[in-house]
Amino acid sequence: MALRNASSRLNRRMPVSALVSDTRGLTLLELIIAFVVLQVAIMVFAQLFSAGLTLSRKAKQIEMAQILAQAKMEEIMRTLAAQAAPEASVGESGAPVFLRDRPSSFADFGSMHAEDTQPFMWLAEAIPSADTPRLFHVTLHVYMVEERPLLRRTLGAEEDFWLSENREEFTLIREAADGSPEVAQGKEKLRITSAVALAKE
Repeated sequence: MALRNASSRLNRRMPVSALVSDTRGLTLLELIIAFVVLQVAIMVFAQLFSAGLTLSRKAKQIEMAQILAQAKMEEIMRTLAAQAAPEASVGESGAPVFLRDRPSSFADFGSMHAEDTQPFMWLAEAIPSADTPRLFHVTLHVYMVEERPLLRRTLGAEEDFWLSENREEFTLIREAADGSPEVAQGKEKLRITSAVALAKE
C-alpha cells in the first residue's frame, strides 16, 4: 500500500513534458532519417535521368551518322562506278586513295536539317584490290566534330590538317564563315566499307 501511494505521488509530481520527451525525440529522429533517404533518392533519380539523356543523345547521334554514312556511300559508289579511276592522286602502288584531301561536311544533303548534319564530317578512302585490278574497297569514315575559335593565329594560304594513322581522329585548322581561323577536331563515330568495280577505260 505504501509503495502504491509513493508511486502515485511520483507520477503526480512528474511534469507532462518529461513523459512525452522520448516520443518527441523519436519523431524528430524519424524525420531526419526520412529526409536523408529522400535526398538520396532524389540524387539517384537525377543521376539516372542525366544518364538516360546522355544515352538518348548518343543513340540519336549514331542513328544520324548511320543515315548520313549510308547516303554518302551510295553517292560515292555511283560516282566511282562511272569512273575509270578514282579522282585522286595515287601515291605508292596499293596505297589508299583519299577521295578528298580534307574531311568534308554533309552540307549538300538538302533533305536534312542543317543542325542535324552540322556536327558531322566525312572522309573516304579507296584501296585497290590486290587480286582484281579494277576493284576498289571503299571505306567511309564519319566523324563527330567539335569546333572552336583559334586565337592568335594568322591562317596561311593552305589549311593545316592532321589525321591519325588509324583514321579515328583528325584536327583541321580552317577558315570559319566569318573569315576567322578555327580548329575542328573530329572523332570517328562509325565507318562502313564497300567494294566497287570501276568502269573500263
